[in-house]
Amino acid sequence: FAQFGSVTNLRLGRSGKTGKSRGFAFVEFKYPEVAAIVAESMNNYLMFDKILKCSVVPQEKVSPAMFKNKINPNRPPGKTKRIEAKKYLNAVKDEATAAKRQSKQIKKMNSTMKKLEKAEI
Repeated sequence: FAQFGSVTNLRLGRSGKTGKSRGFAFVEFKYPEVAAIVAESMNNYLMFDKILKCSVVPQEKVSPAMFKNKINPNRPPGKTKRIEAKKYLNAVKDEATAAKRQSKQIKKMNSTMKKLEKAEI
């Protein structure tokens, strides 16, 4: 979008857990006229096998929180969450946790079996 004019702010929606794109972004330009031109010319544009939907957000709908969690290029998004998730997943489980998990699985399986019997499958 830099070919249209100077971009003053950018926020790419990303998953907090994986860091992957959620498929939307907010781009702020220096001049509102440029934003209108960009929205008109880039709307329904095919980029990377995806169709872009661009529109200008009216000033009364612009929120200060719109660019609150924007990407910091020095700190990749979701990296700390991924590290925490890996630690939790790879942690050594004690017997109480394993027994609790097994009881939940058995309870869920029994309820599924009851539903199947009720449906006569």
